[in-house]
Amino acid sequence: MNFEAVTRKEAVLRQLRHEIQTGELLPGAQMIEVELAARLGVSVTPVREAVAELISEGLVQGEPNKRKRVTVLKQRDAVELTDCQGILLVAALRRTAAHVTAENLRDLAGLLGAFAARLRSGDQDGARKSFEQFAEACLKIAKQQELAAQLRVMMNRSIYRLGMYPLQELTETWAVGAEQTARILQDSGVKAAADRLEDLFGAVVAALYAERPLDAPVPLPSSALPQAHLAPLGAAAGEGLEDRE
Repeated sequence: MNFEAVTRKEAVLRQLRHEIQTGELLPGAQMIEVELAARLGVSVTPVREAVAELISEGLVQGEPNKRKRVTVLKQRDAVELTDCQGILLVAALRRTAAHVTAENLRDLAGLLGAFAARLRSGDQDGARKSFEQFAEACLKIAKQQELAAQLRVMMNRSIYRLGMYPLQELTETWAVGAEQTARILQDSGVKAAADRLEDLFGAVVAALYAERPLDAPVPLPSSALPQAHLAPLGAAAGEGLEDRE
């Protein structure tokens, strides 16, 4: 990844987000900014800014005593984030009906197809990007500013936190539902596709409810790496990074 064009804060943010989502920074681990800065080879300022962004994304929790810890994702969090994301995304898709064109329908179907293909190939970052692009495309077509604002906040809070969830068991559910929604978009239009998308989110939420008790912590993804893999920013991600604090 090329970090020449990003600030140190953005590079630190990406690195810490990656470490949280892969389990290199374990759930509940304390985020001591001075120590993180020393390990990553940067000043405290970009680390402090990055941690503030991670708090807004829900990946880090700020405690009353001003300590900051990696969020422990509970099953209830996964259920509620998925449910709320579905409610808003389905609403956005429904509201494209008044403005959508045949070209729009092809584009939306293509993004869902890419999401499914990337999920099946194990490219979760690529799948996440396709999913975000689908949401943004719906918002652009729907032309509803308040809905756009609410969905973007929800996507920002959910997309990274749900990235901590081990998705292997639900991959095929997501992929099949996305592919079916894509076909319906082109064959039958927005209303039927929105109904199928709503059913997909309902099926995922039901599976999450049944998987484990709501207050149980979500186990780390199988791709989680041991703490020994933690590395300075220059070695892990920021090679050649310009000093752009």
